[in-house]
Amino acid sequence: MSVDSQTYAAYESVPDALLIVGRDGPIVFANRHAERLFGYEPGQLVGVEIEALLPEQYRQRHAKLRAEFSVDPAVRPMGYGRELFARSSDGREFPVEIGIGPADREERAVAVIRDISEQVLTRKKLERAMTELARSKDRLQAEADYLREDLEREQELTEIVGRSEAMVATLEKVEQAAKTDATVLLLGETGTGKELLAHALHSRSNRTKKPLVKIDCATLPSGLVESELFGHEKGAFTGAHEKKVGRFELADGGTVFLDEIGELSLELQAKLLRVIQEGEFQRLGAKREKKIDVRFIAATNRDLREEMRERRFRSDLYYRLSVFPIESPPLRDRREDIPLLASYFLSRFQATVGKRINTIAKSSMEALVAYSWPGNVRELQNVIERSAILCSGDTLIVREVLGDFGSPDRESASSLTQELEDIERANILRALEGSDWKVKGDGNAASRLGIKPSTLRSRMKRLGIERS
Repeated sequence: MSVDSQTYAAYESVPDALLIVGRDGPIVFANRHAERLFGYEPGQLVGVEIEALLPEQYRQRHAKLRAEFSVDPAVRPMGYGRELFARSSDGREFPVEIGIGPADREERAVAVIRDISEQVLTRKKLERAMTELARSKDRLQAEADYLREDLEREQELTEIVGRSEAMVATLEKVEQAAKTDATVLLLGETGTGKELLAHALHSRSNRTKKPLVKIDCATLPSGLVESELFGHEKGAFTGAHEKKVGRFELADGGTVFLDEIGELSLELQAKLLRVIQEGEFQRLGAKREKKIDVRFIAATNRDLREEMRERRFRSDLYYRLSVFPIESPPLRDRREDIPLLASYFLSRFQATVGKRINTIAKSSMEALVAYSWPGNVRELQNVIERSAILCSGDTLIVREVLGDFGSPDRESASSLTQELEDIERANILRALEGSDWKVKGDGNAASRLGIKPSTLRSRMKRLGIERS
């Protein structure tokens, strides 16, 4: 095709690839941009069928586009833009936008072609970012919901109190296990503080900045167990009006605490085993598996070996969970911790009930130490709280609330109480002598002991401590 210099200059000034195509399909003119875009030498594009510049799967679509253009000239569309894929001389495929319009009276068409690889790449990045943002939003919302519903329980958790030999041995195991990602099985009676140990394991691990998600296997809602654990996609079942992030996904990077693991059904035990072994699960209604990185801690008050013998608990799951078992000792095996725990709970509850209670009556403390505590630390906590509510003076009396003590060892309890009083007296004397017997003021003994001056005076009076 020969064009005058003015028309040629106009065609070459177009910033995109420009092709003029004859009625039957061959290219009759191509500007320099077109030759560079498709990888042809100057003049080589003339005579080439335009479909040769398209991948095979797009040629039929382009033929239809040309047919639409070849209608009555009066209704031919101008600037008719479509996104297709183009094919260069070396076989490389890339996305383009094509605009078609009439070229002249000889019914030739002009095609303006623009490489939109960068725009498509940017759009895909944006779509991925939006998808990731939506996932993050779902996760953050689920995390917020979980933290909100769990806040009250978290506020009730207290630090571990105890200096007994049994408790020190348990805490040493916690320190050893916390430094690893080993699965831990916490064993012990109800109320011994297994959840506190789980929190200690998590807070001392390298996962402490990620969530600790508790799953109470005994209270999981029937019929919605899998949805709670694994989550679900929108429309996965009747009532699934929106996507839900499950507890396992919520704990990604952190720790899952499976409380009362012995209550889990055999069917769910099998699914849990796969999550622990493979580190992956599938949301209800999802087509693909999801990988997670979590550390598992389980707790039970049941004898899981007996449960295995009765075929109520899978042996393979048991051995997966009990990589590092830790026993939480019952309160009756750590009686020397009872005065410490009782004083600790008293300091918490006197503020709650709005009373100033300085000490626990000696007879009441002896009774507390002598009691067998079938409900363990939780029962002691409840007893102190009820006693604080009923207390009318500055000394706590608990015998009337505690009730029947069964058959305690009164002699050993009295001996232990005396021993503890001797330790307390020695600590107070050491603090007083180190502060020149100052109860308040700079460097006073009360601050050394971490108590209020009024509390120190009360204890000095109770123990008969006076400056000679």
